[in-house]
Amino acid sequence: MGVLRSWAIVFTLGFLFQAQLLNSKNRLCNQKDWHALFGFMSNLKTYFEAWISSIDCCHWEGIICGPLSSARVIKLELSRKRLSEKLSDYLAGLDKLKTLNLSHDFLKGSLPLALFYMPNLEQLDLSYNDFSRPIPGSIDLPSIQILEISSNSLIGYLPSHICVNSTRIRFLSLVMNYFSSNILLRLGTCSSLEQLLLGRNDLRDISSNGEIPDVFSQLQNFQLLAAHSNIFSGRIPNSLSNSPTISLLNLKNNTLEGLIVVNCSAMIALNSLNLGSNNFSGPVPDNLPSCRQLKDINLAWNNCDGQIPESFKEFHSLSYLSLSNSSLRNLSSALQILNQRRNLTTPHLKFS
Repeated sequence: MGVLRSWAIVFTLGFLFQAQLLNSKNRLCNQKDWHALFGFMSNLKTYFEAWISSIDCCHWEGIICGPLSSARVIKLELSRKRLSEKLSDYLAGLDKLKTLNLSHDFLKGSLPLALFYMPNLEQLDLSYNDFSRPIPGSIDLPSIQILEISSNSLIGYLPSHICVNSTRIRFLSLVMNYFSSNILLRLGTCSSLEQLLLGRNDLRDISSNGEIPDVFSQLQNFQLLAAHSNIFSGRIPNSLSNSPTISLLNLKNNTLEGLIVVNCSAMIALNSLNLGSNNFSGPVPDNLPSCRQLKDINLAWNNCDGQIPESFKEFHSLSYLSLSNSSLRNLSSALQILNQRRNLTTPHLKFS
């Protein structure tokens, strides 16, 4: 029955396509876009009634076209529509497309190479599907600003050249896949990058000695790094611990080590610092209150020793602090210091 239905859909769409050609003077849907959408749909098990009952694709569900003068498809948004089967490279025929959102569906297989060569694409969201295999080895998306492919089953190396021909990327999310290695080697080419999400992968061997490369000073607008639950080692690079733009730094659950070095005189935008579950040692930095915007701190499950610094009395906006399961001592002194912080609503202070 499924095969018969698929053939019926193809036949119906083919008939409508012929009708569209005969009525080309009155159509609103660009012929090239119609053909691309026809190919995209014929490759899926899911279909939409409106797509097989009208030749005007500009009025189909999930589609937005540009001005009537061109009537080109500029947005295709079919999130949570239970789309299944493989993604067709016919979509690359939508050469004026700016937004493609197929998130939270049931798409599988490899990512078509043609999707990564769309000149006008600004937003690509393929998150929460079941895409597998590596990302295509070459990427050329000169207009892309938001690239979201998290929560899939993608494997292999992250392409270190991801921004070489796609320098306008502001938001890059690769969370919850099976990637390993190589993403940060050319991160400096991502000159517009503001937010980078790499959590819950298998990233390691980022540079020759296993440390995160010191390249963040080249990112003038960088605001957020979430790289938790990987296998990063070494220390926090200087370009991160001296970043004047970063507001959230999450390196939780890695194997970072050494002293916690944070230059608060430079990190004027830092709002959240999460370094929990690493191998940091030495004292809790006494300069943290100088990070005037800092509200959330998690240093739990490290090897920090000594006491909570007296300088913590000077915290202006601290609302969350976790130092549990560390080697700190003198709980009573810590409580006396932290009790003076009226905004602190959630302290976690389980000392060894």
